[in-house]
Amino acid sequence: MIDHYRDRLSYYGHDPKNAIVGSGASSLYLANTPEEAIHRFRPYYNAFHATDAAQHNQSPFKDLEDNIENGPILVGNAEQVIEKILNYHKAYGNQVLCISVDGLTEAEQYEQLHRFVNDVIPVLRREIPSSIWESKPKIHHDDLLIR
Repeated sequence: MIDHYRDRLSYYGHDPKNAIVGSGASSLYLANTPEEAIHRFRPYYNAFHATDAAQHNQSPFKDLEDNIENGPILVGNAEQVIEKILNYHKAYGNQVLCISVDGLTEAEQYEQLHRFVNDVIPVLRREIPSSIWESKPKIHHDDLLIR
């Protein structure tokens, strides 16, 4: 799909290098260790996969560990999540990444966004060039507003 998008841009006279590509990453759950992240996220993962909607979708992943290893889910410590996102960028050239903290408690949603802003975004900003932002976005740690 990304190649098709870039081909169409070229067809209509635009430089395909200027394509702004987004990627979806599914759920985010960060913890100090991979084992802690899996332990804390597993109840949410299992509850979601027990729903009719999830059963209907027939996930190709056999369990949480398989989804972490081979799927779009971002569960682990900051280093693992950063590595996976950088691998997405290497494969797709994306500058936008959609993440989800749906289904978590409000406190855990805040924790996950806080960890992402503090532990992951600074590395991504350094490692992934972006033409989206004219200047460096301001990260407000108190309210997690990213501009």
